[in-house]
Amino acid sequence: VAKARYNEAGRNRKRGEAHGGAKLKTHEVLEIRSSDESERKIAARLGVSRGAISAIRAGRHWKHVGLPAATASE
Repeated sequence: VAKARYNEAGRNRKRGEAHGGAKLKTHEVLEIRSSDESERKIAARLGVSRGAISAIRAGRHWKHVGLPAATASE
């Protein structure tokens, strides 16, 4: 018997800082996307991996947070 914890499209998932395992806040994600600072420096400052910073900038992680106009048009 299905327990209906999630609907079929998975729309009941918590995203971003609402997820219990999130290490970043929305304002930090926006800062990461707009910053010219190196991925390594940002990762060390925020306590996440360089790969996480790369994925955020590329739009693979935190997709629900809008991309800056310059990145979205590329």
